[in-house]
Amino acid sequence: MLVLSARPFRSVVLDACEGKAVVSKRFHHPNPLLACFYGARARREFAALAALERAGLPVPHPLEIRSTGTGWEIRLAAV
Repeated sequence: MLVLSARPFRSVVLDACEGKAVVSKRFHHPNPLLACFYGARARREFAALAALERAGLPVPHPLEIRSTGTGWEIRLAAV
């Protein structure tokens, strides 16, 4: 796992999944209650990427969105 960016509320890491490079963008917050609200932000970004991809724009392919213990995570195909 390679950390590409790390901030208090968001981090981006590059790792491998089944031999393929995957970028994970994590939306997290030190306060678990406030971390619950990051789901809407993650879902909006996932939906926007999917819509842009359907429109034929070159964006990272959104693979999945999931809740983690400390927030939300979007997994994207690495470009």
